[in-house]
Order: sequence, then structure tokens, then C-alpha cells
Amino acid sequence: MIFRSNNLGAHGYYVCVKNHSRIFIEASRYNQLISEHFTYILNKVNVKEIKKDVFACLLAREKQYNKQLSFKENQLKSIHKEVTDLLGTNKKRKINLLVEQSKTIVEKIKQLNIALYQIDD
Repeated sequence: MIFRSNNLGAHGYYVCVKNHSRIFIEASRYNQLISEHFTYILNKVNVKEIKKDVFACLLAREKQYNKQLSFKENQLKSIHKEVTDLLGTNKKRKINLLVEQSKTIVEKIKQLNIALYQIDD
């Protein structure tokens, strides 16, 4: 169906895509049918099932974020250990690289903590 209107601002109608002039419906009736069907569908929705699915999805997402958070924290500890081990040496370039990696991981940890907080909300 495609929308047609004779006058600008006037109510239009929908006609068959293949221009079958006998197959048409006024826009107001079409909108009413859509509204009625939408109401019918919403009344059929099982809220308990949706809640169960949403909570299961959020729980899975929370586990995933916690796993990522643990991994990032371990990476950060490893980098900090490397930096500590290199402090007595003269490898400034390596230290700077590790510090940058550390900052990136800290930022990712912050993002994961925010995501976990949002799930709790």
C-alpha cells in the first residue's frame, strides 16, 4: 500500500502498490485498524514471561561484565608489576608504553563498572 493525497493537508488514503484503484483504505481508518491491532497485541503479552526473560538477559550481561572486569583488573595488576620491575632500570620508553596501557585499562574498568551499576538500577 502507498499513501496518496489529492490536496496538501487533506486526509489521504492508501492504495494498492500495483495501482488497483478498487483496493484502497482511508488513512484515518488505516490508523484506527493499526491502533486496534496494537492494543490487541499488547493485551496478549505475558508480562511475567517478559520480566523473566529480561532478568535472565540482565543476569547474563552482569556475569559477562564481571568476567571482563576481572580480566581487566588482572591485566592492570600485571602491567603495574612490570612497571615496578622496570623502575630501577633505564627503560623509560617501555615504562611509558606500560603507563599508557594502564590508563586505557583503567578507563575500560570504569566503563564496565558503570555498565554494572546500570544493570543494578
